[in-house]
Amino acid sequence: MTFATSFAASVTVAVGMIIESCARPPTSITLSPVGPEPRLSPESRNGVLIVYSEMERITPPFDEFENRRSAFEITNANRERMTHVAGAQYGAQPARISLAPGHYVVTASMREFGSVQVPVVIAANETTDVRLDGSEPANANNTAAAKPVRLPNGAFVGWASFDAASASTLEAIGMSSTVR
Repeated sequence: MTFATSFAASVTVAVGMIIESCARPPTSITLSPVGPEPRLSPESRNGVLIVYSEMERITPPFDEFENRRSAFEITNANRERMTHVAGAQYGAQPARISLAPGHYVVTASMREFGSVQVPVVIAANETTDVRLDGSEPANANNTAAAKPVRLPNGAFVGWASFDAASASTLEAIGMSSTVR
């Protein structure tokens, strides 16, 4: 084997390793708690959680493409599974779930980040949006009322919830906010 052949083989292996390591998404990230948008929602006893999970493009029978939301799971502060939401039941619409006031964790899988855990605060008569699809509400850059929570790529997820219970909930379930 000549030096040139050996060198070319080494460069090929090194480039392949670099490309492979760049292509793997992280296995899990945890964001800051997300709470209600800083505005009043229609009155009710429960709060509403709206999850804009990542869009998936699937091929149903007859080779027609269909976009739908990806599945996600909601657990309570004790990490007990409350519900698994199959994105297919909502199609392209975000999932809208009525929940009792309290602290929950939305866990969803994202192509770019792997498993994403978003602690959420549900308040009575309030709506909490969790956006994991890259969409932003019209007021996403209005930080006068609340601080936005963003993914590492800068995409808006929701409004930060800074109540003391949020911090203790994260601590109680063994999570810390690794991305703000």
